[in-house]
Amino acid sequence: EWMDYYTLSVGLQWEIWNWGKSRRQVAQSRLESQKLSLKEQQLVNDIRRQVTEAAELLETTREQIRLQRQLATQEKERYRIAKNAFAQGQATGLDLQNAETALTQAELLLRQRYIEGRQLMLQLAFATGEIGER
Repeated sequence: EWMDYYTLSVGLQWEIWNWGKSRRQVAQSRLESQKLSLKEQQLVNDIRRQVTEAAELLETTREQIRLQRQLATQEKERYRIAKNAFAQGQATGLDLQNAETALTQAELLLRQRYIEGRQLMLQLAFATGEIGER
């Protein structure tokens, strides 16, 4: 036989006593929020430190480039003098070779300083977000 009525039930549950579970969850959420804030602050501090270090190293390298450029100029003049002295018979071939070696070393070191400067400029650009993943 068919029934001509419907049954409808509604279930309600209200926890009156949950042994402080909600408070612990709220406290845990606050701790997680504080932990994330600390990680964010640490990241900001790390980025600032990287930018500061890169800028200081770049400034130091620029000064080294300036000094190395002066040294290369002096070595070039020394080589010119040694070459003239050799041509006039006042210097030996070894003197000329030593002057040429010193000039080559000074120029190579200058090129190395240029490369270091370029690397530091790229490092600074990366630290400031000018280059990198976007």
